Amino acid sequence: MRSIDNRIRLMLLRAACCITLLLLSICTAAEERRKWPEGSAMATGSEYKKNRDYFSDLVEKKQIELITLVKANSTHKIGGERLLKGLTSLHEAWKDYYQNECELIGALSGAGGSWPSTYALRCEAILMHRRFLTLTNP
Repeated sequence: MRSIDNRIRLMLLRAACCITLLLLSICTAAEERRKWPEGSAMATGSEYKKNRDYFSDLVEKKQIELITLVKANSTHKIGGERLLKGLTSLHEAWKDYYQNECELIGALSGAGGSWPSTYALRCEAILMHRRFLTLTNP
């Protein structure tokens, strides 16, 4: 009798877990489908974020390619290490710079509500695109 009760409890627990997961996926899907009004700070910022993230991925890939290229063609160990360290530290410093610069741009906009964040995202998208061009153009 006791083993039947445990089985029923286990089945109920499994059912509850499945229902919870189903509800979470439905809520997540509804959140993703939510549309902000066209021209609003949130809609505009969302587009800038997509653009920034797209170029951010490309910049990181180009940085890895550059490091790999330098490692493969480094004839002097000491000079190669110095170059690799320089490229790596420059890239890290650039990431700090663009985020701080764009936060300042957003704050200086004087806008209210969500617009300062939107202007910061616009700045990040522009600077990320420029960084990508710098890494891809000789």
